[in-house]
Amino acid sequence: MNANNTQALQAGTESNVFQEYDSWSEQIQTALQSRIWNKLANAHCGPFEPASALQPGLSTAVQLEVQRQVGYAWCAGFLDGEGCVTLARVRRTCGNRVNYRARVHVPQNCLQTLLTFRNRVAENCVLGQLPHRASYTRPIYHLAYDGIHAFRLLQKLRPFLVRKGAEAEVLFEYYRIGEPTRHFGPKGVPTDIWRARERCYDALRCLK
Repeated sequence: MNANNTQALQAGTESNVFQEYDSWSEQIQTALQSRIWNKLANAHCGPFEPASALQPGLSTAVQLEVQRQVGYAWCAGFLDGEGCVTLARVRRTCGNRVNYRARVHVPQNCLQTLLTFRNRVAENCVLGQLPHRASYTRPIYHLAYDGIHAFRLLQKLRPFLVRKGAEAEVLFEYYRIGEPTRHFGPKGVPTDIWRARERCYDALRCLK
């Protein structure tokens, strides 16, 4: 990273730095290729180190963003292997009688792993334990992200998703054309929007 870029980042406020990721992606790439990468990579199984312990030649804003992106990359890999992305059909008492809810589930028998995942993505979720079965050799826990929180989770992890990448794109399309956050009143969802939601539901099922 050259001196001009470093001074520009330090001169702006933190909020301005984070407004446009692309405007300083080059600085992040440089950071990942420097000695900070080794320090962060060695810390991927535990809590991240405070910014004061990281590479002194980088601005605090860039260091914090590198920490965040490495955490998202770890979570994306875990979601690719263990998670489930769905549009669940939910029954209602009015309108169209049924609706769809975006949901992301992440099961795991290691509670600490799920706690680490939850802390790194920083989205509201429910942490629970699945009912015990005779085939289980240990308790099974799971994280459940619902609605807009599932959407925001996938937004954060999308740059690093592989297997679940296409499923995430379907959910993004569902929120774009299906307008699930909009309330249409007692008559229910208009026919064209309802059909768009059903198409997204069928598309996601085809990806399973």
